[in-house]
Amino acid sequence: MKRREFLKNTAITGAAVSIGPLTGGVSFAQSAKSKVVIATDQQCFVNNAAQATRIQDMVDHTIMTLTGINTKAAAYEALFPKPVTTATKILIKFNESSGQNSLSLKAVQAALTAGLKSMLNGTYPAANISTLGTGGDATGPKFTVGSDSYQIKSAIVNCDYFINFAVCWCVGSNTAGVTLTLKNMMGAVAGNLSGGIHANFQNASGASLSILNSQQMLKDKQVLAIIDAISICLNGNCGPFSQPNGSANLIIASKDMVAADYQGFMILKGRGLSSDRLTVAQNVFNNAAKSTYGLGTNDPNNMDVVNIGPPYTTKVVVSGKKSERLGLQVRLDHRAGGQRVAFTLKNEPSSGVNLSLYDARGAQIWSDNSLTWNCETFSGAKAVPGSYFYTIKVGRETLNGKVIVAD
Repeated sequence: MKRREFLKNTAITGAAVSIGPLTGGVSFAQSAKSKVVIATDQQCFVNNAAQATRIQDMVDHTIMTLTGINTKAAAYEALFPKPVTTATKILIKFNESSGQNSLSLKAVQAALTAGLKSMLNGTYPAANISTLGTGGDATGPKFTVGSDSYQIKSAIVNCDYFINFAVCWCVGSNTAGVTLTLKNMMGAVAGNLSGGIHANFQNASGASLSILNSQQMLKDKQVLAIIDAISICLNGNCGPFSQPNGSANLIIASKDMVAADYQGFMILKGRGLSSDRLTVAQNVFNNAAKSTYGLGTNDPNNMDVVNIGPPYTTKVVVSGKKSERLGLQVRLDHRAGGQRVAFTLKNEPSSGVNLSLYDARGAQIWSDNSLTWNCETFSGAKAVPGSYFYTIKVGRETLNGKVIVAD
């Protein structure tokens, strides 16, 4: 293709991709490891007050990074195993104990709600989003822990899917440990919570939280484990959280609740949580990681941890009728030290595909028979900030577009 023709075509049609710096991160593309996203914003909690706009940004970009989809509504829709409709009922199961809430809980919950409402081009009904703290009756399946019987609450029974939304805090005595996503599900059942579950949740012989969370209805309906570690409580004496004794200014999210709890544990450990509480918390996720329960991994070598933070400059826009017809999608994988741009096509052939990149002058800087670009030139050097143009050739078709690489 002639340089003039190439630049003309790319100026008219194609997909524009803007990629920018995110803090740290490990590639999670094509990996069997449990993906965990940690979003940090030091300005999201100022003077003991949650900053709603910044927290909305944190939550949205956490979901986009977790799903690998860089448009808000589509990213939230991708959380669910079946296509979302206006009839889909979604529950947000959140931490609540005797009226105690973290100072950032409401802001994170509001952000999750707004993200869900953006689905289906903004037509997903708010009436289909419900919440569950500690209340509610029970009509679901029963199970036992030791000599105590428990029953799953109606809110879980009546929803199609739920989000396990936990806060990073400690309550009660040292033996209570910490409340993360595994323990958050105590509020999803009715029964003597101070009996079998609370007496045995850290014991391998009882492993009550593992028994609880491995109930099939809970496993089948849970689509996301997310931890609010923006304002945190380290000593169990935070009262109604009017004065939290710590702030980590971050959110943790994963499909794997054990991996999420492990990362929450590491955050608390790094901020000086007492050793006895750390031991209890570690016993909980060590039990939950056993193959008996199938709840997730506690092995950091089996986790892909992706760290993100503002400025959230990553953006993907796919346009043009040809791109739509061929089903062009663009995914940005964030790795330590750089990004990777991955293009996919509907019914993509196994061979005969070529991706080429050109600089603003039309000089070719990279080409390969795959649909992935590591933001590098032929020499292996990182692409300097600026505009680049791509062509994708597949059979007789050619797609053109722009990639904008930020600092």
